[in-house]
Amino acid sequence: MGRNDCSVCQSAVASNINAELLKPAHERMTLRELAARSGISRSSLGRHSLRCIPLIRLSFNRDKKGNASGTQNGRIIVAWPELAAVSTAHFSSGEQVISPEELRESDVLFVVSYQNTHIANFQNPRGLAATPENLEKLFDLALVEEQERSSQTSGITPN
Repeated sequence: MGRNDCSVCQSAVASNINAELLKPAHERMTLRELAARSGISRSSLGRHSLRCIPLIRLSFNRDKKGNASGTQNGRIIVAWPELAAVSTAHFSSGEQVISPEELRESDVLFVVSYQNTHIANFQNPRGLAATPENLEKLFDLALVEEQERSSQTSGITPN
């Protein structure tokens, strides 16, 4: 069911119903109250609120951002930390490299940054490069874990 064959969208009171259904949940009438006031069945209002209201809400949000025409949709841009400053970082959208001058106001920018952490805090040790330094740290970490395990199980006696 689309908006063209929705009985609520086709009704004369559609704008009033939409205004009520777009209110926050704690402020709006129940579907039963809205059905009593509008003369439209509760099930039709329920279908309308599930299928049409999200589309209406989306169009309102696009209008607020100035994207109603659909020609200036925002892109998801990733700023990779090749250089120290975001203004000189490597921007990409998918496989396309974007210069800072090509960024639009409607774009969503994710800034990636890396931090140095102690190897013990690294969640996936297998993802580390197999450099001699990393292997030595992993070996030391394994020794510490083995000592902890053996001290925990030394007090346990088999039945």
